[in-house]
Amino acid sequence: MDEIEAKILEIDERKVIERIKSLGGKKVFEGEIKTYIFDTEDRKLKNSGSQLRIRDINGKFVLGMKIEKSRGKTKVMDEYEVTVENFDTMKKILKSLGYYLIETIKKYRVSYRIEGCRIDIDRVEGIPTFLEIEGSDEEKVVDCTNLLGFSEKDLKPWTIFDVLEKYKA
Repeated sequence: MDEIEAKILEIDERKVIERIKSLGGKKVFEGEIKTYIFDTEDRKLKNSGSQLRIRDINGKFVLGMKIEKSRGKTKVMDEYEVTVENFDTMKKILKSLGYYLIETIKKYRVSYRIEGCRIDIDRVEGIPTFLEIEGSDEEKVVDCTNLLGFSEKDLKPWTIFDVLEKYKA
């Protein structure tokens, strides 16, 4: 399944939430997400723009694989996810396949739905609050960007690795 999204960096969270609410946006999630990223020792997945992860979302574990297809105004990824029963067992399975835990990212996320898009406001320690806009196609992402008072120029077709590299450099 295609995931089409882009990020907007260094947002004013309060203003964005006010704008979303004024447009009739509905909150669909709020909470902490822990993301455990796995890769080979030589970082084959990261270097190809792909990502293998297990997310802990309120005690529910979701194994996901994202494979980069393209980058333009947005980032387009093939994304596959499945719920797993046991984090430790899944970690052992991944290790037996040659994948190791390379990074753990904790973020606090508030998510809204508006005009056919999912809007995620993410806070990661040491990084200014940023926005992720996901839609059914690039045009929908750009439309939602404009609705929120941003411009196409603000969009970054970045992965979380790109964001981390910008602020941890």
